[in-house]
Amino acid sequence: SDDTVQQCISAVRRTDRRLGLVICTPEVAYVESSDREFLDEAAKYYHSLKQVDDLTTVDNPVVKVAVFAFGSAEDAAPGLFTGEDAAAPGVDENNAVVISGANWIDIMRRDANKGAALRDLQKELGISPADTAVFGDYLNDLEMIGEGDLSFAMANAHPGITAAANYTAPANTEDGVVQVLRRLLGV
Repeated sequence: SDDTVQQCISAVRRTDRRLGLVICTPEVAYVESSDREFLDEAAKYYHSLKQVDDLTTVDNPVVKVAVFAFGSAEDAAPGLFTGEDAAAPGVDENNAVVISGANWIDIMRRDANKGAALRDLQKELGISPADTAVFGDYLNDLEMIGEGDLSFAMANAHPGITAAANYTAPANTEDGVVQVLRRLLGV
């Protein structure tokens, strides 16, 4: 919601932590920071990144807010979005606050996750979980891991993903998904 987006912007601006903020719309991801290290990191994940003077003026439907923490995202999230002393109270109650990488926090609707998307895709294609392979490395993959019987945690995955998956694949830095797919497909 617009209120959640504004709360997130305000919380990131008020904190003493070094953070970068991305406001994600279906077509464009907006940032206001000019920090080169942050921009380089954000460019890895967002194909269309647009720098604006003030994120509060973004007037497109927002699908996700992403926060880049220079340091641990798991350490940053509690003070910002979760817990009794959160800088943005109510964000955690009404939205999913997910650690999506060592340095990334995603805030989005609770019903928007990779597991829900995969269930819709399986239904559309007539594919069962028994015929589905999934690969995950971070907590934003948790719901998805439960939707495929061939669920793989990457060797360098977050411990929560490793515990939820049925199998382990080589690390993503070693092309682990490709290695497993080649074995599964016999190529």
